[in-house]
Amino acid sequence: MKKIGILAAAAVLCAVPVTAGAAEPQTPVFEYFNENDVNGTVSLTLPEDLTADVSISFDSPEGTGFEYYSAAGLTGGEFTFDIEGRDTADGDFRDYTLRLDITGGEYNTAMVYTDKFNIPDIDSSEEPVTLSYVFSADDAYTGNLFDTKETDGVKSVALHINGLLKGDVDGDRMVSAADASLVLQEYAALSTGDKSILTEDQSLVADVTGDSLIGSDDASWILSYYSMAATGAVPVWGA
Repeated sequence: MKKIGILAAAAVLCAVPVTAGAAEPQTPVFEYFNENDVNGTVSLTLPEDLTADVSISFDSPEGTGFEYYSAAGLTGGEFTFDIEGRDTADGDFRDYTLRLDITGGEYNTAMVYTDKFNIPDIDSSEEPVTLSYVFSADDAYTGNLFDTKETDGVKSVALHINGLLKGDVDGDRMVSAADASLVLQEYAALSTGDKSILTEDQSLVADVTGDSLIGSDDASWILSYYSMAATGAVPVWGA
């Protein structure tokens, strides 16, 4: 059974000059794409053990959710997406959203990564810019589904898809009501002076509130997270 995790970020990356490389350019699906308006590039680097369906959409004064790019099955390489630049004025802007539906790793994990960005409308005397994302998979556990480091405009995203999953108490690679039930059982046992029913790893992922205690509030957070994911929303811990 696949785990479903949601990775969400909303940051505008630093702009750096476009550099040449052995990358695979992708084709836009937006009907009114204009090559003359291209002011930058999004670059994605994926390892061979991850596969991603990539989409880019944008909001503008004309409406929301315009499909801009749609590329399926990208893996093991660098992929580029030319982006039209826009000012950020009320009458002329584009707020882009990058989305990767990622699968792979030791458990064939499924994750969704999103990020928002903008490309400035530069003139012909300025260098085009690139926003670089470099993805990797590991087995670390930090309480997050991913951790990011940004250096010189390159955003390195470490996806912890091979390790422990926050809230996944029963170890089935999903966050569900069954995990909340185990947390409540553990809380009841500890409250009555009985021994813990959870292993060390289970206790680690059960403490979703991060207060070093396992209680009913952890179960409530797990149920809320599961409910949001089940309805197709982007789940957020503690919401």
